[in-house]
Amino acid sequence: MKKSNAFWGLAVLLLFSDCASAPTRGSQQLELHWDQAKNGTTTFHLTGGALGSANVDGVASVGPDNGTWTVTLTRLEWFNNWPNGWTQATFLLDGTGVLRESSDGWILKIDQSPKLDAPESAAIRYFDTYVREDKGLAEFSHRWQRIQAVCIDLPVGIQPWGQNYRALEQYLFPEVYGYDIKTTRGSSLVPVVGIEWDSQYTKDHFSEKLRVLRNSGTLYRDYQESPGLWYLQIAWSGVWEPGKETPVEIKK
Repeated sequence: MKKSNAFWGLAVLLLFSDCASAPTRGSQQLELHWDQAKNGTTTFHLTGGALGSANVDGVASVGPDNGTWTVTLTRLEWFNNWPNGWTQATFLLDGTGVLRESSDGWILKIDQSPKLDAPESAAIRYFDTYVREDKGLAEFSHRWQRIQAVCIDLPVGIQPWGQNYRALEQYLFPEVYGYDIKTTRGSSLVPVVGIEWDSQYTKDHFSEKLRVLRNSGTLYRDYQESPGLWYLQIAWSGVWEPGKETPVEIKK
């Protein structure tokens, strides 16, 4: 019980210009912040790593094994600034895992992967206009569904973390970020608000249901206003893969 008591003591003492740009990452390691216990419930939030600008909230209880904690991931809070406003959303989660101490530090092992499906609430600001409640949730939900649909079809290797932001941006919007050396710009162009969308590229790389959304500039607007959502969707399943063990830094 020595490790468990020490950890409990620690817990008591603690608890994106006009063009889109890749979000700045914070700590590259997942960080667990203990919150002040209320009504006998120990809560925490996770930040950093592939979460980007998101926070994951959860509750913890002393685990069955010495020095372990059983954790339940309950909520994701996401916020993203862009030059002309911001977007905020909340997702309910249902993931579980075990937090244990190893010789190299603390490890979080995922038992049940939390699903990042429909958002619970959302709000959007465009300049001085605020879109909240049902309308805000509806607008955000439509955007989230479009992003999910695109990310499902991304080629293997197009990952946003590390230094590979440009590969993702070039694949999604080569008209803005430049074509890679293997791709030739098509001759059939669709001009929309100062950008000529390559309809042949769209046809070659996007499913039929997404083509009008890309050629109209809708997907690019989704990226301009919420680049972090794309990175979150792509990275999510890899972060919470069942059985995966992730190093966690305990923060005061």
